[in-house]
Amino acid sequence: MLAKQPLYIVFYSLSMYYLHKTAYHIRFIVLTIIPFIGPASARILIDSLGVIVIFLISLLLFEYFTNKVYKPYLIGIGIFMVNLAIMAYFLLLIRLF
Repeated sequence: MLAKQPLYIVFYSLSMYYLHKTAYHIRFIVLTIIPFIGPASARILIDSLGVIVIFLISLLLFEYFTNKVYKPYLIGIGIFMVNLAIMAYFLLLIRLF
């Protein structure tokens, strides 16, 4: 659970930074639910990583094809992948020692 807290903090901070750009603010607030998708989908026995990736890609594609603001979702995917890489690195590091 500790690995998901930075995601929430980063997305919430970005939404507060873009408070006066409403389109960006709304999309970053939508991205703050990412840390909560994992535990919810795990309770109904679905792969949480797959659900999160499908969620992010579907949001991105929907905004892109409706000609709306999609850059916050690109930023969100990037932050999620960096967080995922950091978690994988530390898990591999723990298993080596």
